[in-house]
Amino acid sequence: MSSHQQPRPGDMISYRFSATARHYGIVVGYGEVIDNSAERGRVGAISLREFTSKSSFRIDARAPQGQAWAIVDRARGLLGRAYSLTAYNCEHFANHAFHGRPSSGQVRNAGLVIGVLAVAGLVGGLLAANSGWDPNMQQYRTRGGQFRRGPRWL
Repeated sequence: MSSHQQPRPGDMISYRFSATARHYGIVVGYGEVIDNSAERGRVGAISLREFTSKSSFRIDARAPQGQAWAIVDRARGLLGRAYSLTAYNCEHFANHAFHGRPSSGQVRNAGLVIGVLAVAGLVGGLLAANSGWDPNMQQYRTRGGQFRRGPRWL
């Protein structure tokens, strides 16, 4: 969905915050959005105009029929809750208000990437430590204990 459509109360909206992240909020009506902002440090209300002026926004999820005001009430009940990048960010808040439980795919995906990089670094370190390569001498030790210059395959 795109910014051509008008957001309605209870809708979850977002805009691109960086190359890899989005900023989320819940439309509560009367030209107002509730979001959780690192700048503010807590869940708070801002104007829809201010929220959408930062970048083109999209409607991520329309409030199911008959659920809009329950979503808005949940969002209002979370006003003032503290911001935490990993434990309760804007996406955690928006999903909490919209679905009734906090979650962040962005944090989950970032954790997965960090985990994969950590394992790759560990494996790379172990391979380098056992390769016989001496970075100071730019040579490696053969199985017979001799040193040779250059890559192993030469």
